[in-house]
Amino acid sequence: MYQHILQNAPKGFVLPHTLTNTPPETPVLVGFSGGADSMLLLALMVAYGKQYGTPVYAAHFHHGIRGKEADRDRDFCVAVAKDLGVPLFEGS
Repeated sequence: MYQHILQNAPKGFVLPHTLTNTPPETPVLVGFSGGADSMLLLALMVAYGKQYGTPVYAAHFHHGIRGKEADRDRDFCVAVAKDLGVPLFEGS
């Protein structure tokens, strides 16, 4: 399943260890807002991590300027990270 996700990555996607010239086991931290772009990136990185043995982490920052909508974003990110088994770091 995970290979399928990586094989269908958007055009121009470069594997992190290729992009950074680091070993595949180098941890990856994904900025995770809960929007479509960060959802895709997190899914790609989880697939990448499963295939290459890379630890994947997510980070969500609650700026506190969008009220209840931002609270829902945070709650969504917490739930998605938990479902994916990705440790989530939160800031505000």
